Amino acid sequence: GALPIELAVHRMTGVPAELHGLADRGRLAPGYAADVCVIDPEQIELGPVGVEHDLPGGAPRLVQSGKGFRAVYVNGIKTIDRDRPTGKRPGEMLEAGSLDTD
Repeated sequence: GALPIELAVHRMTGVPAELHGLADRGRLAPGYAADVCVIDPEQIELGPVGVEHDLPGGAPRLVQSGKGFRAVYVNGIKTIDRDRPTGKRPGEMLEAGSLDTD
């Protein structure tokens, strides 16, 4: 309730996409990747932050579980279904320095 949901979503999607030069991400619009998160606002709850070492070479990444995520689509492919991972990983790894930040 601290922010309107639209502003919170924009800060979690559009702002980082713009910051990192991801021209086809951060908005629902023709020509953009179909990245969509469907939440149940009455059930949304975030779990603790943790670290996984499952990137190439065992590199770490931050992870956070949650509840209330009805579906998450990455590039049009469902990756979360009712709070559970589907096992699909349609995204791709970006190398450090590979983003255009001009």
